[in-house]
Amino acid sequence: MSFNPKKSMDRTVQFYSTQQLDKALKEIQPLLKAFPNDAAVNHLYACILKSGNEHLRAIEYFNKALFANSKNINVWNDLGCLYKDITSYDKAISCFEKALDINEKHPQALMNLGNVYHKQQRYNLAVKYLEKGIEIQPNNAMAYFSLGNIHKSANQIELAVLNYKKSLSINPKNHKAHYNLALALKDYGDLTLAIECSKQAIELQPNYVLAVMLLGELNEYIGNLDTAKSYYRKALALSPSFTEAYWSLANLGNNNLTTSD
Repeated sequence: MSFNPKKSMDRTVQFYSTQQLDKALKEIQPLLKAFPNDAAVNHLYACILKSGNEHLRAIEYFNKALFANSKNINVWNDLGCLYKDITSYDKAISCFEKALDINEKHPQALMNLGNVYHKQQRYNLAVKYLEKGIEIQPNNAMAYFSLGNIHKSANQIELAVLNYKKSLSINPKNHKAHYNLALALKDYGDLTLAIECSKQAIELQPNYVLAVMLLGELNEYIGNLDTAKSYYRKALALSPSFTEAYWSLANLGNNNLTTSD
C-alpha cells in the first residue's frame, strides 16, 4: 500500500485525540522519516510524547517545530504547558509571553500564563491574565474555575465563591468545581450550602474521596456525628490508605475503625 501523508497525518491525529498513544507513535514514524523538518509533524510528535510523559524528548521536538516556524503560537503555548507541568515555571512564562508577542489576545496563552503565576503565588498577576482571557472567552467555565482557585488561594473567599458559581452556571457537570465551591463555602461559614455542594460533587463522581471526606468534616462541625462517622468510613472504603479519615474517626472516639457502616 502506497504511503499517503495526508491520510497518515489524519490517522495520527485521530489516535492522539483518543489517547491511543502507541498507535499514534507507530503511525507518525513514516511522516517523521519523510518530513523530518516539517513544523506540523514535529509539533504533533511532540504533543504525543508529552501525553506519554516523555518530557525531554517532547521538548526536543517542540523546539524542532519552532525552528521550522517560530511564529506558531500553538507550539509556544503547548511547550509552555509542558514546562508548567514539570514545574519549570520561569520557562513556562517565557513560552506564554512568546505566544502573546505573536497574538496578545490569544485566550489560552493568557489563561495559562495566569495559572503559572498562581503556581508562583503571584496572585495579582494571575488574576490579571485570567480576567484578560475571560474578556475574550466569557463563556469559558474552566477560566472562571481557575479564577476561583486563585481567589481562594489569596483568601478572597467571596470572590472565590462568585467565580466557582459562574463556572458552574456554564458547566454544572464539573465535580471539582462543586467540591472547591464547598471548600470556599466552608471557609465562608455557610456549612449547609457547603454540604449540598459536596453532595453534588459526589453525585457526579461517586468515588470522589475528597468530597466524601469533606462531607464527614462538615457533618462533624454541625454535630451530626453518626453521619460524619459514616462518611469517614466511606472515605476509608474508597481509599484504605487515607489516613485523615482514620484520624477523624479516632478523634470522634470511634473504637471500631473498620470500613463498614
